[in-house]
Amino acid sequence: MKIAQLVLEYVTVLAWPVVAVAALLVFRSDIKTLLSRVKKASGFGAEIELEAEARRVAAQAEQLPELPPHRMPKPDKTGVGLDRPVSSLEDQTTRLGELIVAWLSVEGAARSLSERLGLPPSAGPNLRRLSSELVRRDLLSTQARDVAVQLQEVRNRVIHEPDGVLLTESFISDFKDAARNLVTVLEGILPTPSPSQ
Repeated sequence: MKIAQLVLEYVTVLAWPVVAVAALLVFRSDIKTLLSRVKKASGFGAEIELEAEARRVAAQAEQLPELPPHRMPKPDKTGVGLDRPVSSLEDQTTRLGELIVAWLSVEGAARSLSERLGLPPSAGPNLRRLSSELVRRDLLSTQARDVAVQLQEVRNRVIHEPDGVLLTESFISDFKDAARNLVTVLEGILPTPSPSQ
């Protein structure tokens, strides 16, 4: 009788872990797909952000009225493996480096424009301040200002709140697209004078 009761207790205690492991095995491909799209997760359901935010900013940046009508077409993102989850620290580091380089190009264009407009040096790296000033001077649309601010917010979250951040290839691609379009807009506001002028 004691053996039967002991076996029953073991079965009762081990039932839910067995069900959980079975569910993981059955749904592993769906779970891998979901995890490859997660940009940030923390706590038990407290906060989960998908890379949709970067995709949304990139889509808005594609529609900026200041962009020239004849520019290079956006790269095709239908390639195989674009949403592979980060497989190693090396991949994560490489993608973070790509994000930083893209952001530095935005900051460089902002700093250069700030100098050409005679604004204080601190205005360049602060996209919120610079873009608001450009809107006030009718040099930038509010849509472009919003893209600049949102891109800076995404960058700040990745850099300053890195816990649990997974940088997928499509997230980085979207970030770089938005950054490239914003640089094009900023550089087009006041063209850099040529050396002969």
